[in-house]
Amino acid sequence: MRHFLHIALPLLLALPLLINGCSSTLPPPDAPSQAQSIQDQASRLLNEARSSPPALAEQYMLDAAELLLHNWQVKESLAIINNLERSSLSQVSQYRYLLLYSEAHILLGNSEEALAVLTGAYYNISALTSSLNIKKQLAVDQLRARAYQASGKHLEAARERIFFNALLSQADSRFNEEKIWSNLLSAPLADIQSLPLQRASFELNGWVQLALVSRENTYDIDAQKRALDYWLKTWPTHPAAKNLPLRLKAMSRLEEFRPQHIALLLPLSKQLSGPASAIRNGFLANYYLSKSRGNPSPTLRIYNTEIPDKSFMDIYLEASQSGADLIVGPLKKANVTELTNMETLPLKTLSLNYGSRTDGQIQEELTQFGLSPEDETRQIALKAFSDGHDRAAILYPDNQWGYRLAQSFNTQWQSIGGKILTQEGFPVKNNYGPSLKALLNIPQSESRANELKRILNEPIEFTARRRKDIDFIAMLALPNQAKQLKPGLAFYFAADIPLYSTSHIFSPANARYKKNSDLDGIQFCDIPWILEPKSVIRQSLNSAWNNHNKHLERLYALGADAFHLATWLPIMQTAPDIWILGQTGSLRLLPDQQIERSLPWAIMKNGQASATTPPILEIQLPNENPIAEKAEPFAEKRAEI
Repeated sequence: MRHFLHIALPLLLALPLLINGCSSTLPPPDAPSQAQSIQDQASRLLNEARSSPPALAEQYMLDAAELLLHNWQVKESLAIINNLERSSLSQVSQYRYLLLYSEAHILLGNSEEALAVLTGAYYNISALTSSLNIKKQLAVDQLRARAYQASGKHLEAARERIFFNALLSQADSRFNEEKIWSNLLSAPLADIQSLPLQRASFELNGWVQLALVSRENTYDIDAQKRALDYWLKTWPTHPAAKNLPLRLKAMSRLEEFRPQHIALLLPLSKQLSGPASAIRNGFLANYYLSKSRGNPSPTLRIYNTEIPDKSFMDIYLEASQSGADLIVGPLKKANVTELTNMETLPLKTLSLNYGSRTDGQIQEELTQFGLSPEDETRQIALKAFSDGHDRAAILYPDNQWGYRLAQSFNTQWQSIGGKILTQEGFPVKNNYGPSLKALLNIPQSESRANELKRILNEPIEFTARRRKDIDFIAMLALPNQAKQLKPGLAFYFAADIPLYSTSHIFSPANARYKKNSDLDGIQFCDIPWILEPKSVIRQSLNSAWNNHNKHLERLYALGADAFHLATWLPIMQTAPDIWILGQTGSLRLLPDQQIERSLPWAIMKNGQASATTPPILEIQLPNENPIAEKAEPFAEKRAEI
């Protein structure tokens, strides 16, 4: 951890050159001319500081740092902040300094440094802020909560927000309470359950009990509803009882929207019979688990969509006319596309794949859900961004699947301000060396050495060097490919570059193989079904189908979530932007009627997948602050990518 730099003010003489010479950490989304305009404005402020007395110069420098931070140029902003001598600043300037310094470190993925400042490890921040007005103190409290959240300390973040919630306006309190709720949903369940509530405040105790309503009944909406009703009777005067979190408020309409008759349409014969059977079994495992708990169960009828002499549309219309009020399926992409291009559908349908419509319009009655790899490349972008990275390299298989994932990551990474330095496709079979060397610019290093040998006309000692500007590599690969790529990267001096991947690098069927140790150190996202193998639903599946196909685990999860969504979907359509916890990830309904998945993270250790962090549902960006006044601090923004 790096500590405060107390550098003399005259060093600002070089800063205009630094501003114009650096590349932005997070380039603005608009044209390059706007970025240059921001840099010019910052340079003018720094030039004013050069000719001003110290008290005024510090204001100009803080203004320049704030301007850059507001416009995504975080490293440049921090360079200015680090060249201020904090102890010589006025009280108000020290306050601005600490907020800017902490905000910059949060945005750069160094939230522990921000916490050290905001919790008083470096400086008595309470003494500094105690004489300031409430709004300024709230800005520090809010930033501290954000730093806790960015550090993965979700329970501490929730506690911090509960502490200052009563001081907020009604609108700001509503925003803050949703943050409390999301932090309590992300905190480790064991931490919440072990909290010594006998010493907790009324507010904290009530919030914890409300979180347990959801956390202890994660996949059982009926149990959640019963627990919520009990909580409301027990905590009628709690702040959350007046304004329930959106998800719980929407859940109160469960009986109004619950489907009574579900038709499940799957290709249970021919080519897709194996995947279809896995989805069916996952669906039934969840269906019978819910029924065994005494929950109301809809009538269920299963249709095979591959019956000879019957078209898919014949079977779909038959199901819609048999009393069903929700259809789950189809699975085949062609069938989903057929539905998307119909003018209207006779009833609500939850497909298990994605289709496309020729005119680009949205089929309102059709919700599309599946195991889209684009959900996972999005998670790589959010995770790498949250870890403070900026410059990416992409490594992908040289085939259609690889191009698709590489393009998806490229688009999503750049949409949040990241840079793609290089991308290389590798051959599907072996001999990855040339691709790895090209990715790391090894041939350039070798070429320089050969040129030097030619000029000197004598042998020289030479060790190849790789490029040093890559922050991380998005490695899009299958298990056997990744097991060769990672050692290959180490051979070419890149063992220290962080690797992020999709779930495709990990095969649950081979989870105990020792040769998985070649994957050690790779971070990847995967579904809760895989990372939490002792879940109740998975145990239900194991007891019903003991010899189920381990290679189809993710499809069992898809089926389990299809039943989960059958109940939740009508509720989600009345409350946009709520997340529900599923076996395939945290699930949200988008405006285009597609279900978006956010996945938890794991790292390979000793050949095993070890869960690390929950799904990343949002990222920290500068330049929006719903609570504090404009310049203090710069708050959070939901990333919609």
